[in-house]
Amino acid sequence: MNGRPRCLECYRKAVSKWHKNNPEKSNAQARLYDHRFRVERKEAYNAKRRRFRKPSTMQASYKRRAEWLGAGDVTREQLIEISRRDNGQCICCGAPVRARFTPSDPRGFDHIVPRVQGGKHTASNLVVYCRKCNSQKAIERDILVRCARVDIVALNSKWDGRCHWCCIECRGEEQLDHKIPISRGGSNSISNLCFVCKVCNIIKGASLPLDYVCRLLRTS
Repeated sequence: MNGRPRCLECYRKAVSKWHKNNPEKSNAQARLYDHRFRVERKEAYNAKRRRFRKPSTMQASYKRRAEWLGAGDVTREQLIEISRRDNGQCICCGAPVRARFTPSDPRGFDHIVPRVQGGKHTASNLVVYCRKCNSQKAIERDILVRCARVDIVALNSKWDGRCHWCCIECRGEEQLDHKIPISRGGSNSISNLCFVCKVCNIIKGASLPLDYVCRLLRTS
């Protein structure tokens, strides 16, 4: 580059360090690349999708999900009761949700503890969630995975074992959450991360810190 020799290993380390130190710019860069790849190289993009979306791979994924849902003990009556409990609205954004009450393939619901984290398909692990918030939740979980491990370890060393919002002991069920959600302009920096209990993580949703604290004070 620029006529100067470059060590590829050093360059790779420098790029990796930049991505860790600049998560917001890194995510913006990835979104821009993905958009340009879809628009400017449409044939190559579709070919890549075909490679990663083979029928055999998709069938195996659907089979695993169906087996997991079938192993649950949720009934149609329980799904209807959950929808009534949450007033038929997404607990994250409050939008009305048109749910499907089929135990083996429900729609309009989400699991508090996901399948990939060992969650079960039970009534106590289900809440009403709209499709948009469900997708955003998956994106934020993916962003958390990209955080620098050393930063999370440092945050954990300063943590006192209590939820950042309700101050109740988490007892091994803590979750990492954004104080200001990514969807509301929050960053992925260590100053915007905190450990919370899974109840607060679900109920807070995309609320801003001040709004959620006021809600806690009204209900206490």
